[in-house]
Amino acid sequence: MIPAFFAYTGAFRESIVKPVFNFILGAFVILLIYLLIVTRIFKGNRISRAHHNILSWLVFAGILATGIMGYFSGHLGRFMFPTRAFLDANHFIISAVVVFIGVWIYLHHRFRQDRIMKFTTMAVFLFFSILSGVFMLIKLQLIDSVTRLAYTVFDISLIGILIISVVYIMKPGIITIKTL
Repeated sequence: MIPAFFAYTGAFRESIVKPVFNFILGAFVILLIYLLIVTRIFKGNRISRAHHNILSWLVFAGILATGIMGYFSGHLGRFMFPTRAFLDANHFIISAVVVFIGVWIYLHHRFRQDRIMKFTTMAVFLFFSILSGVFMLIKLQLIDSVTRLAYTVFDISLIGILIISVVYIMKPGIITIKTL
């Protein structure tokens, strides 16, 4: 029998944490695709950084709003986006990619000469994602309660990694036309 706390924790993870993670993951993918496209379009032109950043935020918000409308439109959303079953079936691969991106962004920031942001929060999220991932893989009967809690901590830390990654990438001067 599962204790009530772990039942509620599992329900919280499946009903709130995973949909939020999937939404932020979609926003992150859209952001990366957008940045690749926009930086290629404006590569030869002279456009000020301020105009480029304002345009980036506006177009990104437009793409995100279109995606949200497509998702909630019913049948159209099934053709536009991967299903929840697909995302759950590939959660390990997706999570590994998110942790890899988090580590890459963390290391990119650590070796920059002009550090714009403090990155201790990213290090904490990376630490908890790796630690909870290890507890998820161990699955010992003695620490079954820790293993159950590790799933929720893991997904919450992935959300933190994605949010910090989006903020870091959208920070002025981080991703420029010259770096892509």
